[in-house]
Amino acid sequence: MRNVLLFPTMRCNLECSYCHFRAEQSLKQYHWQGYGKDHFVESEVDPKDVIKFLDKLGPSHIEFSGGEPTLHKGFREIVANVNADSRWAITSNTLIDPAGIDFSKCLMWTASWHAGGDREKFKKHIKWLRQKMGRVSISFVVPFDKVEETIIKAIGIRAELNVSVNLLRELNEGIDWRKTKEWETLISMKGNGFNVVEEDIPPAWSFSKNWLCNGGGNYLSIMPDGAVFRCYSEAMDGSPIGTIYEFEPNTETYECRRECYGCALDHHSRIMRLSKD
Repeated sequence: MRNVLLFPTMRCNLECSYCHFRAEQSLKQYHWQGYGKDHFVESEVDPKDVIKFLDKLGPSHIEFSGGEPTLHKGFREIVANVNADSRWAITSNTLIDPAGIDFSKCLMWTASWHAGGDREKFKKHIKWLRQKMGRVSISFVVPFDKVEETIIKAIGIRAELNVSVNLLRELNEGIDWRKTKEWETLISMKGNGFNVVEEDIPPAWSFSKNWLCNGGGNYLSIMPDGAVFRCYSEAMDGSPIGTIYEFEPNTETYECRRECYGCALDHHSRIMRLSKD
């Protein structure tokens, strides 16, 4: 099954200080910034074209991300028409009412907790999702300078909503968690309903260069304007390998010589280490 990381929009209804991304909110054409690079979206693609593309790919695991995916005008239409043998998951701030979404092919709804927004609305939607489809977790990004404060909040939310909680380290530039009391405090929460994300990809892999990769074949990243990239990292600062209108998946592995950003799907596509240049 192919892994597809799909960004329907880079717009968001929050502006969190620790987020990698910033996007203009009100224009059809908009700029967004990520990992120090400026990007331009002339227009977001029609949901019907996304559906056609996903049908062409065949059975896939589709991971919706963003931005806030549910802000996209065609999000509900896309998930309602996912290929019969495909499944989808999402990371969402869950501030938009999820009622009316087709959950028949949904594997997991990960609700991201943030300091901004309507917290009571968030809780209401989590309770509704648990009753509707059950497969719900909450993720907290843990700022380096607010570890104890964030843990206290996470403990309270887990007790109140009875869901599993993911604790993710802030990974902004200049933040180093290694051998710190902050990290020791955070990792002590692992277990008992709390998942502490120790690495963005398994320890057997690294972010260093020189891998034989299936990016562009069994792993793709699709951006709001329909551009297709080999992977998340290439979508952030590389060049597209096609669009949803003109694209054929690679049949051969790709010699990747770049540094990777932290992505939950990258490691699935890596095959073997290449000799260094």
